[in-house]
Amino acid sequence: MALSDQIEELAKKHGATSYRNRADTQHPAYGFTPAQLVNLLAEFTAEISKQDEALIRQMLEALELARRLVLVGSASTHDEIDAMFTAASAARARLEKIDGLKT
Repeated sequence: MALSDQIEELAKKHGATSYRNRADTQHPAYGFTPAQLVNLLAEFTAEISKQDEALIRQMLEALELARRLVLVGSASTHDEIDAMFTAASAARARLEKIDGLKT
């Protein structure tokens, strides 16, 4: 399913009578009440955050595996190792922030 189809499905789920932005409406939220638009945006943001969190977790796992391999093999340069540790720390901090927002 294309992203545009997913967005349209979400819009209709939240009560849009016509999701597509038609030239004759002059309003990008055509078919929504303010409350429906707020609910749509909240669900859309939550879905993006879920996908973002999953990607960050995958990246962190890959970086930590690479770090273990580097510590065993020492085939990388010092700058590459530093960059890997920095990226892993940033990913960990981002996940802690996401987890903090959930509680």
